[in-house]
Formats: sequence, structure tokens, C-alpha cells
Amino acid sequence: MAWPVSEPTAPRVPSAMLDEVVLDYLVHYGHLSTASALLTSRSTPNGAPQPLAPVQREQITARQDVCRAITDGRIAEALSLCDTHFPGVLHTAPTPPASDAAQASPAPPSQVSLNPFHVWLNLHIQHYVELVRALYADYAHAAAHDSPMLHAALAEIQLLHTHVQTLPTDECAVYTRQVNTLVALLAYSDADDATRARILDPARRTALAAQVNSAILVHGGHAPDAVLTYITRQAACVLDALHTQQVRVPRGDPLVALLENTPSSAPSAASSIPSSPLLSANGDGASSAREAPTDDVHAARTTVLPSWDAVGFFGS
Repeated sequence: MAWPVSEPTAPRVPSAMLDEVVLDYLVHYGHLSTASALLTSRSTPNGAPQPLAPVQREQITARQDVCRAITDGRIAEALSLCDTHFPGVLHTAPTPPASDAAQASPAPPSQVSLNPFHVWLNLHIQHYVELVRALYADYAHAAAHDSPMLHAALAEIQLLHTHVQTLPTDECAVYTRQVNTLVALLAYSDADDATRARILDPARRTALAAQVNSAILVHGGHAPDAVLTYITRQAACVLDALHTQQVRVPRGDPLVALLENTPSSAPSAASSIPSSPLLSANGDGASSAREAPTDDVHAARTTVLPSWDAVGFFGS
């Protein structure tokens, strides 16, 4: 399949629209100072700057405080902040199924559950993990086995066990397995085991902070992810389809330079031999050839995009 080179190039995205995408990203992740600076640099039709509304600034600051508390491991403080600034984001009992009107909402779905009870459970699971982390630190300093952290951890795991039993059967089974794994942490005094190390990995805090951030935004009537996130996912699907279907792209297309310069991308066999037939296996295991472009000039001017690793690309 060849890239439709005869079609006109798509018009450039207006700079104002790009600004909106950037601003949405900054607001979504709580970069208040940068978002304010971007708005200050812009002007309304009458020439006046367009600052963030006071209410919006307060909400962004409050979300920042919640997420910072989570990433710092101060989960009890995060729970308190959620209750103070965003009542309703957390529930201490299973949330009833959404109404038909809510299910028909055009809001895009989230990658993780934003059910208020699930979020509450996940925060308390992390709170227990932080208590165990502190307990291990007490043991490392030869603290007595009646450490206050031990009593706090026991109380927290009992709280989790009680609330998990109120979940629907399928969800209860999932969370019960997690609680059983967490209980086993109390049988040790350090994190040397790989399983314990994974549970105590601080990276869990970052993932939880992102989940809570999305839950707060959805509760306020906003999308769970930034617009840029959806654009990136769509681009990933398109690039994967172009590579999988061996679509030949003009070598001068910006996509070629973008992907070939990515450290994690390796040229595919099809792109390194542009004039060879494209093969596909049929049902009995034999191979049948689809006729490849025979125009040598066209083959020299086009290529097949290498596979795209989004993680490697953004990590480069």
C-alpha cells in the first residue's frame, strides 16, 4: 500500500489551538505557574491578558497538594485533603452503578477505575504500605516489636478487610487477593524479597497520584486525561497501523525522520528492502506474495515506517 502522495498537505494546526492543548495539559497536571505564564502571554481581542479564574487556581492548588502528599507517602494527609477540598471524590462504601444518562455521557473513558470506592480503597492500601515501610525502618533500628507502626498497620489491614467484603463478588475476589498479599508483609522485617520490594516501590505512589488526580477532575465534570494524552494514543494507533500494514510513506515526510531518529526504533525488514514483495502466510502455513510496487523511482522515494515504541520515544 502506498502513501497518498498526490493529496494536498493538511493545513497547519492554528497556534491558538496548540496553545489550548498545552494549557489543558498544564492545568490537568497542576502546573499552575506555567499555565498562568502562558495565559499572561496571550491576549483577548481587547488586548487584556486572560488570567486563570480564582476558583480554578484554588482547585489546581488543592489538587497539587493532594498529589504531592501522595507522592511523598503522606497518605493520611491526602485523604484528609480530599475530604476537605473535594468531598464526594472518595466513598467509604461501594458506589451504585451509574444511571443510563451517566453511562451515555460523551466523556472519554479512563485507563483506570475512578469509582470513588475503588479510589478510597487504593489510598488506604497505599496508607498500609507506608505504615509497613515505616515499620521496617523501626525494625532496622532495632525498635521493639510493639512499635506503634505495627498497631497502626494491623488496624489499617482490618479496616481494608472489612470494607473489601462489601464489594460485589468479582471485585471482592480481586481486592481480597491484594489484602492477603499485604497481610504477608507483616511476617517479615525488610523488603529484600522481590515481591515485597515491588509492593514497597515508591513508583506506586506516582500511579496512585495520577489516579486520584483523574478522579478529582472527573468529579468536577472534566475529562480524566489531558487532551494531549488522547492525541498521543490516537497517533500511536495510526503509526502502529501504518507499520503493520506496510504502508509506504514518502521519505521526506516528517514521520520518517521522527521515527528513524528514535533510539528504540529499529528499521523493519520491509523498510530495508523496499523493492521486495510483501509476504503473508496463508492458512496451511505456506507463503503467498502480494505484488509490491514495481516502480523503482517510487520505491526509492518511499519507505515503510519502523515500529514505534511510545515508551522509548518519550523516554529518549
